[in-house]
Amino acid sequence: MRMLGNNAIVEYISNNDILAKGINGLDIVRVKEWQSSDDTERNKQCEYAIQDAEAAIRRFENAYNADPKHRHLLELNMHTAIREAQEAMYDRDNAHTRVDDNMNYLETNPQIAAIIHPNVNLPYIPGDWVFLHYMAWEWAEKTEDGHHLIDTDFILFQILDDGSFKLLDDLYLGEAVINDEEITPSGIILSTAKRDNLKVKLTHLAPNNQYYSVGDTVLSIDKNNYAFNYNGKEYIKLMEHEIVGKINGN
Repeated sequence: MRMLGNNAIVEYISNNDILAKGINGLDIVRVKEWQSSDDTERNKQCEYAIQDAEAAIRRFENAYNADPKHRHLLELNMHTAIREAQEAMYDRDNAHTRVDDNMNYLETNPQIAAIIHPNVNLPYIPGDWVFLHYMAWEWAEKTEDGHHLIDTDFILFQILDDGSFKLLDDLYLGEAVINDEEITPSGIILSTAKRDNLKVKLTHLAPNNQYYSVGDTVLSIDKNNYAFNYNGKEYIKLMEHEIVGKINGN
């Protein structure tokens, strides 16, 4: 079945939650939720109280036979430290734990999906994987069989079997341009490296492209371009009409 209008039915596959590769090739996964700083501090104080109690017990045991004169004081200190540790554990275990959710939907909404029922106007077949704008999840309608009806305007590109991208007409992908530090001959830093929000270095070209090559730096009409993460790399999406032109020298 092929859908009419701007509709397609997909099955979400992945949240695209791998930020980058860390040490030894391990995946760095974005945080979905975390404990509040209050909980972290409470756990730390509890660990300190337990350590103090253990130290007080060792002091009492070591001095029990060697220093009977101060035995009573050491015993009192030990019981005080144990009570404080017990109170800290009670506070830790019975306090209300506040969990903060990551509310950045660009990071948390699913963005990779498999085509179930394609659209008549797009070159996809069932089983193709596509990368979607994060708002596709917000506007999708869940079907009776657990799939999602989406607006095809939210499709950014197809992910091919070899991991490469197949873009739609008039759509380009690129990466941010970082300006280098400006340093005088005497070593004085006049400006630090920073992102140029109007310049984009093209990494993927539209199939109907006639003007640009991979590696060209182009000037965008808007500094608030749509940026997204895929497999640890940030990309910037540009439509043909959002490109003012190619920067001289590229």
